[in-house]
Amino acid sequence: MDDTKAKEMLPEHVQKLAFNLTVKPYFLDEYRFWYIQEIRFDDIVKPRGKRFRLVDSRTGEVRDAFDHDRMAIQLASKLDARLDATDLPITDIVELQEQAIVIMVDNRKFQWNLLDDHIVERKSYEIVADYELMSPDGKWVAYVDQYNLYVRSLEQGDIIQITTDGEKEYAYATLPDAYGSKLVDELAAKKLPPMAIWSPDSSHLFTHKTDQRHVRTMYIEQYVPEGDGVPPKTHAMRYALPGDEHVPLLELVVCSLTGEQVFLKTDPLEMSALQYTLFDPSAPIAWWLDEQHVYYLHVSRGTKSTRLCVAHSPSGEVTIIYEECADTFMQMDFIPRGKSVHVLRDQTACIWLSARTGWNHLYMIQIGSEKKEYALTEGEYAVDAIVQVDEKNGYVYFLANGREEGLHPYYRQLYRVSFTGGSIERLTPENADHRIVFSPELSSFVDTYSRVDLSPITVVRAYDGKLIATIQSSDIELLLAHGYQLPEVFHVKARDGVTDLYGVFIRPVPFEENKKYPVIDFAYGGVHTTFAPTTFPLTAQGRDQMHIAQSLAQLGFVVIMMDGMGTPGRSKAFYDVCYKNLQGAAGIHDHVLGTRELAERFPFIDIERVGMYGFSGGGYGSVRAMLEFPEFYKVAVAGCGDHDNRLYSVEWGERYQGLYDEDIYQQQVSSTLAQQLEGKLFLMHGDIDDNVHMHHTMRMVDALIHADKDFDLLILPNRGHALSRDPYVIRRIMKYFTQNL
Repeated sequence: MDDTKAKEMLPEHVQKLAFNLTVKPYFLDEYRFWYIQEIRFDDIVKPRGKRFRLVDSRTGEVRDAFDHDRMAIQLASKLDARLDATDLPITDIVELQEQAIVIMVDNRKFQWNLLDDHIVERKSYEIVADYELMSPDGKWVAYVDQYNLYVRSLEQGDIIQITTDGEKEYAYATLPDAYGSKLVDELAAKKLPPMAIWSPDSSHLFTHKTDQRHVRTMYIEQYVPEGDGVPPKTHAMRYALPGDEHVPLLELVVCSLTGEQVFLKTDPLEMSALQYTLFDPSAPIAWWLDEQHVYYLHVSRGTKSTRLCVAHSPSGEVTIIYEECADTFMQMDFIPRGKSVHVLRDQTACIWLSARTGWNHLYMIQIGSEKKEYALTEGEYAVDAIVQVDEKNGYVYFLANGREEGLHPYYRQLYRVSFTGGSIERLTPENADHRIVFSPELSSFVDTYSRVDLSPITVVRAYDGKLIATIQSSDIELLLAHGYQLPEVFHVKARDGVTDLYGVFIRPVPFEENKKYPVIDFAYGGVHTTFAPTTFPLTAQGRDQMHIAQSLAQLGFVVIMMDGMGTPGRSKAFYDVCYKNLQGAAGIHDHVLGTRELAERFPFIDIERVGMYGFSGGGYGSVRAMLEFPEFYKVAVAGCGDHDNRLYSVEWGERYQGLYDEDIYQQQVSSTLAQQLEGKLFLMHGDIDDNVHMHHTMRMVDALIHADKDFDLLILPNRGHALSRDPYVIRRIMKYFTQNL
């Protein structure tokens, strides 16, 4: 196998050939933000540089944030190093004023006074570490040490210990052990920020005390610990399984900077693994509304009900404001691109995201005495998330997909609707998937849009969608010249013969129309998300799906990715296919039918040579595909698969399989089908995977041995759950398919 060209398609190589795929805006005030623009040099030694750009959304002006040449001279004198003006080591611009610029260089802060061209280094205690949480007034940071919560002054450096009674299994502001990478983080000495939120006036922190004292203990064996001749180490962690009596509990508490604590007068919340915390910054489900009221969502075990609760922080009194229940499962605690609920500042109503009618839509809920509610959106399309709420002018800004006739149903568009309902305004007219960042006071938003076949373009629009400026277009000329294949979008019919399913495929390189090529299905059986990319591949959203696929295409394979029934983003009925049906592995049956339909449409697809690979839920799906459809799938590679959900996270199983029922859970145990294996199967697992523990793969191994089946196995020492980007793993995947398919 000559995999030279295939290896050149891996991210560490092709990422260097694409420029300005992303604009990450850092707002300095309501109208100004800076971002990093990449500069392409036609130079092998130095292919790229960067400039710090400043955008004024009032005028659309885009210019350099400062004089880069002068900055290089001034900063070099402080760092005692030669600096290139096109590659300044600045990691953050803290302030950008007419007379001074404050910047970060790694963990050092400098102020450049423009009037006298003088640069000075600020005090070390002003530096905010990755594991610290800054207060709204910028004067304090909070962090966790030895199971307790501390705050540190950024003005004087003083440290205050906020809590004193934290202990190992009963700690403040910490995640439960089963958050997915605890052991890997500990071995890498990675510290996490506190699971907490500051009050608006920076006087209090809302957090929880995580009680794992009665949770089941699971063990992980590290076979090759660091050091010569060091024997294996056994690591213990708390890890609840479906049906367990004891799961991690959250005791909600408000802490003041004076050391006072008020525990909320409510039962502890039963903590699940995917609902990592109330305080996930990407999708918070707890927030302060003012200095005395904190709101949070209480999701029941099994996720069939969601309560909106408000706590009076001085007293600890808790009131249930609203509750919704469902027959299957709810996802209000898992909205990656925004939030599912917003309480108005006057606390008389909230905006609520619900699939009660069969589609995700927004509702205005009166939470005062009137108790009335009405729909803000309706129809056969899905609201994805609340992005922002403009209470002053009475608008909700939200992402939705599937509303526009003729548009790909997974392309997220930005809309707004009045608090009174009525007509909905589409604010992003481009036929693409959109990523939105609003200015602090909502006067404008930054929109980066792309498709798998359209590289990113970033624009600034006013609050009403009016175009202010196009600030950046990406450059993929070198990428395409290198032989990178842009994916092609397709749609096929689902198992019901009616529903359209969507995906992408990549043609092999070189490609001959009259030749037959084997096909590999890169699948993910995790039913909590869609997998087929809708954004440009090398962006943060599309990278993981594509990086091995491009390499396999270079080896002569057609690679497909698609979403079957039982995944989000469509109707509730479409999604509910997965409920008590995890063995469906996000529509593996649909994958079989869809691949057959593609082969009829594209004769170059060899339907007699079909393989599959995937990781985690995709590892589960790959094994399941081989065992349930042995006549169709000839080869599979399964990385870190959760092959028995009786022994996986309590939240994952109980959300999608329901509360524990042995008969229902037994149906998804793949080892019971081991005797049906006919093709070539390659199992992989990392020995310190603390998300899907290695016993999942070993149980599959045991069953295959008892069934007298041949298979291949790779155990990777000191690897956690993230196998998909491991160079050795990638090489073995390419070799396995080349040899066997």
